[in-house]
Amino acid sequence: MAMVRLVGPGNASALACARGRRTSQCMMEQVLPSWFKPNMSVCEAQHLLKGCADGCFVVRESSSTPGTFTLTQVVQGGIVHYRLKEENDEVFVASKRRFLTIEDLVAHHAKSADGLRCPLQLILRQRAETAEKRPRSHLLARCNSIDISG
Repeated sequence: MAMVRLVGPGNASALACARGRRTSQCMMEQVLPSWFKPNMSVCEAQHLLKGCADGCFVVRESSSTPGTFTLTQVVQGGIVHYRLKEENDEVFVASKRRFLTIEDLVAHHAKSADGLRCPLQLILRQRAETAEKRPRSHLLARCNSIDISG
């Protein structure tokens, strides 16, 4: 399977770092988009997005299928997971439209749901930073979600 690019060529080294190490070790906050959380677990994503408006999302590495990415989104107060699919060096999620980078996919789905349940919307940066600094012990509770792999 070919590796789909997160962003254009200028951020290729940051993506390689994200796949190989914890985000804090790479100091990538200034390089990668705020919605990209490669090392975030399902429970952490759900906790971060809890209480956010419809459309808020993160893109993280899939827990069930390592090496692939999942878009986790708030829809009608719940959490929905979409596995990003790769084919011919292009990435897509719920529409037949394909993109060269995950960043292009996100930009498109922020303008139009186009197969998602609602358009994407950025979470407030302050909320994301606060949630990432909390202790992770509370995440052992059961996580409720819907997985859309189709």
